Amino acid sequence: MFTYDLISLTDFNGFYSLTPNWSQVTDVVYGDGSAPNPFNLNIRQTSYSNTGEDYIFLRYRLSVPLLTEDDLYVGIFADWDVGMDRYYANLGGIDFSRNK
Repeated sequence: MFTYDLISLTDFNGFYSLTPNWSQVTDVVYGDGSAPNPFNLNIRQTSYSNTGEDYIFLRYRLSVPLLTEDDLYVGIFADWDVGMDRYYANLGGIDFSRNK
């Protein structure tokens, strides 16, 4: 069984330009409000790319008011080849039965 701890706190704000260096900027804020034991974690994810380029920069800003940096481990799992037709079959999560 999988659980999805992160929920969107803002609407997806996409494909605007902040500077002449980036033609495609997106951002969203999500939090761990669906977790069984939430930490009141907020994550702002901002992506930066240019039309026609083969790369993207991702920036994560974490806000965890009740924890110190020693209390939190952060990792990223990404499956970049998902595609929209398989999106819901490829969501990340936690498999409690295998403690992973």
